[in-house]
Amino acid sequence: MVHDPSALEPRCRFQEDDSEEYGSPVVSSSTIADIIKSRSEALLKETKTSVSPKPVVMRAEFAHCPNLTIIDTPGFFLKEKKGEPENTPQEILSMMKPLTSPPHRILLFLQQSSVEWCSSLCIRVEILI
Repeated sequence: MVHDPSALEPRCRFQEDDSEEYGSPVVSSSTIADIIKSRSEALLKETKTSVSPKPVVMRAEFAHCPNLTIIDTPGFFLKEKKGEPENTPQEILSMMKPLTSPPHRILLFLQQSSVEWCSSLCIRVEILI
């Protein structure tokens, strides 16, 4: 997220592949979701894996937001999902380790709101740090 006083309406830009440049602004939330989905699927098809460490980078610009970097990673899970390789949970942990290493980062773990807290499983993540 980038604080931009001239952006009176939120606008998003996606980083171009293999470039530091960002494309044209996108404002429709459904278009943003479609771009994220198609880029994610293309990365997985390219790498022939169930997860990829290569990020889809989106820049959100708005006059009423702070400068903040958010890294949305694949969720943690204890067992591979149906049709995924057995090592998928380990691949996710390996991908997360360098992202969680810098001491200035705040880690926030979210859980689906449909899950009751009392029946939730706690996943040990101290191995990441």
